[in-house]
Amino acid sequence: MTETAALLSGLFTAHFGAPPVQVRAVAADASRSYFRLEGSGGMTAIGAFGPDAEENRAFLSFSHALRGAGLPVPAVYAKDEAKGIWLAEDLGDTTLLDVLTEARSAAAHRFP
Repeated sequence: MTETAALLSGLFTAHFGAPPVQVRAVAADASRSYFRLEGSGGMTAIGAFGPDAEENRAFLSFSHALRGAGLPVPAVYAKDEAKGIWLAEDLGDTTLLDVLTEARSAAAHRFP
């Protein structure tokens, strides 16, 4: 297990009261690493690590504000800003890029 996965496992354990039974890396972007953590009852969370404290603070702040405004963004379950990690609601494997690509393709077929 990587150091980041171990830190996220600890945060998962602290928040949910039991360690994850599985931790696996999922697609990352240029600035963050992501992991899917699965609990014993099948509950999952996405764990994230970002090395830039300012970027993390902005991301978490925007997520909180957008969720508070009722927009459909993942809930942040727990965070440790000093370590640059947080746990968020797992919405599955579909990314925003996947949704946009599919929408563009559908529009191109409707309006050639």
